[in-house]
Amino acid sequence: MRRRRLCGVLLAGTLALTGAAASASDGERRIYGGSEAAPGAYPWMVALVQSDKASNLDGQFCGGSLISPTRVLTAAHCVEGSSPLEIDAVVGAYSLGAGDGARTDLTAIATDPQYEERFHDIAVLELAAASAAPTLPLATSTPIAGDARVIGWGLQENGDSPSILREVDVPLRSAADCRAAYGTEFDEGTQLCAGSKGKDSCQGDSGGPLVVSDGGGGWLEAGVVSFGSECGKASSPGVYSNVSALSSFILDPAPEFAPYTDAAPHVSGKARVGAKLRCVPGQEVGTVQSRKIVWVVPGPPGDRANVIALPKARAATYRVKKVDAPFRRIGCRYAVGNGGGFHDSVSRLVPIRK
Repeated sequence: MRRRRLCGVLLAGTLALTGAAASASDGERRIYGGSEAAPGAYPWMVALVQSDKASNLDGQFCGGSLISPTRVLTAAHCVEGSSPLEIDAVVGAYSLGAGDGARTDLTAIATDPQYEERFHDIAVLELAAASAAPTLPLATSTPIAGDARVIGWGLQENGDSPSILREVDVPLRSAADCRAAYGTEFDEGTQLCAGSKGKDSCQGDSGGPLVVSDGGGGWLEAGVVSFGSECGKASSPGVYSNVSALSSFILDPAPEFAPYTDAAPHVSGKARVGAKLRCVPGQEVGTVQSRKIVWVVPGPPGDRANVIALPKARAATYRVKKVDAPFRRIGCRYAVGNGGGFHDSVSRLVPIRK
């Protein structure tokens, strides 16, 4: 089974984290078939990018849609395990290479409380500043026939990864078609089935909108790109989270946003062999029931120490070993949890001196 995302949020060139920082091998999906969208056609389109990447093109990993001036709708698996500090939203993005659109920080992430692997694969992101861009209205009923449109950035049939936003029209398929392809992994009550031979969402489109006509020249968001199997294959249509079926969570005025730290932790002390380093986290936001600090050294065997701090603990130490020196750098990862998983804030790695 293949996920429809390019990759999770990675600390480029440094740490590969769990959760949204999954590797590309977990099944990426991007637009397959279709053509370039017209500039300005989808002003509510959002590109999710790694916050530590200056280039939108280099940092883009999922899509989303602006559903209110301060909220973005996307897939839960795009942001699972991530801190808002790790993700920026580019509202109104069109050419990732040109750097257009308004790039905005996130302040909070909420995933559907019933999210589990491929079910209820939906999340709402809170923007740090309100956007003036038009918003995408949500469908209030489930479309059952006709064509829909998927929008995103991604690999084409020839393997190229364009920077220009692309679109493809896909036929809505019966629930029976997706049950035949995915068995119990398809839930008719909360998911939609769409796609045909040569036309599909594919690697990198996760979280992006599946839209249908509103009958007056505009669009309604009917689905969110979730998962699928082989791109563009008639026997394996794309699966989309059904927006109207999940509207109670999407439209909740006060969803349960996950706790996070609003500033990355930092390593204090001289990073020399034999020296003791201290990891000090930033300020916490939200309800925190537990904390975890993990010291990280790039290269095998990976994490060198995992310090589980007590609820009142606010720092953890680590003594640099000779075996760490060949890897040259060390850092710390600080996570807070509220019973629904941990959410990370990660320090920059510091060089180890012999």
